[in-house]
Amino acid sequence: MLFALTESEAIASAPGWEEPAPLQAIVRVEPGEMHAEELLLRRLGTRGWGRIRLFRDFYQPGWGAEQRGAPMSPRALSNLLRFLEAYEFPPKSAPSVFLTDRGGIEIA
Repeated sequence: MLFALTESEAIASAPGWEEPAPLQAIVRVEPGEMHAEELLLRRLGTRGWGRIRLFRDFYQPGWGAEQRGAPMSPRALSNLLRFLEAYEFPPKSAPSVFLTDRGGIEIA
């Protein structure tokens, strides 16, 4: 299944997002992952969604200056999705997402 998202759709999906993100791509989404992708985009905005995709798709074992970074843990992503389902961010907030060197996910 393919998920097409234009820049205007991405910005419209993330209310309150101040900066437009240069996002014009077709992203492959595996069957059954569409809900997770929509949740990430809706709750984290285009930047947070893009960072999660970057962590998931490109950060391999040994990333970072000391080459000790672990890839994103599937359990960390699962826990993040459960958290995003349950937590309401304050209005007009734009959470930032970070990958820890142990493969965990932090939100600030």
